[in-house]
Amino acid sequence: MFLRGDYMLRYADTELAAVEICAVSKYHSKLLLRENITLLDDGRYSYNEYSLLQSGPADSIDIEAIQADFDTLIEAAKIEESLRIKEQEIAQLKTKLNDSDYRVLKCAESYMLGAVLPYDFSQLLTERNTIRDNINELQDSTEVNDLEVEKTRKITEMCAICQTTITSGIDYNGEHYRLNTTDQINLTSLYTLAQAGQVVPYHADGAVCRMYEPTEMIGLVQTSIQWITYHTTYFNLMKHQILSMETVAEVKSVTYGMTLKDEYQAIINIIIGQ
Repeated sequence: MFLRGDYMLRYADTELAAVEICAVSKYHSKLLLRENITLLDDGRYSYNEYSLLQSGPADSIDIEAIQADFDTLIEAAKIEESLRIKEQEIAQLKTKLNDSDYRVLKCAESYMLGAVLPYDFSQLLTERNTIRDNINELQDSTEVNDLEVEKTRKITEMCAICQTTITSGIDYNGEHYRLNTTDQINLTSLYTLAQAGQVVPYHADGAVCRMYEPTEMIGLVQTSIQWITYHTTYFNLMKHQILSMETVAEVKSVTYGMTLKDEYQAIINIIIGQ
């Protein structure tokens, strides 16, 4: 799941890629998403950078798939950043409101004693009402966008699960094969050689490299392609189903692997039947 996005205008001496994957820990990685990469007069580059924290190691992320869903992912990061800023503003306003409680109490105390009020009570109430209005305005704007925010969050979550599922790989002839980007490139090259009738070297996860007969390598690659095609198509259809949903509860109920609505499930069934 994508947890948080952050934003900052940055500068670099050399041009950077729009997508970069960084390892955070054994179980988490960070996507760096960049836009508005601009060459400045002084030879440096300026760019806006957003980040999304994802569960799963860096080598489980297919960078080509991330690039394909770049617009969706960077929009998710922007939404998360916008929400974070609003949460900070609300917290600051609430602190300011709480800080003025003392002045209200001192005015009430002076009034009960018949003494001169230590503060301009009318101005104090106006200031507090303005703060409350600002808090309500920020909270209302957040609530109005709840559905779209939840859709974006759910789509990014499903995208992450899709990519992790693909790169986790397949079982073929009793052995397991991971399918990260490098694996897919290697298999594509070996597939061409196997189709030409050549015996090719490869290995399953944790196994010693051995020679694969053409029919075995072709079968392995075709099974891998079907796996990738299935999950890529499933996520694409699920994304469109999420976008058509009308309530937050409906969006939150989405889980990866669920049966899609009939028109989309029919396409999935065709892939399964091939």
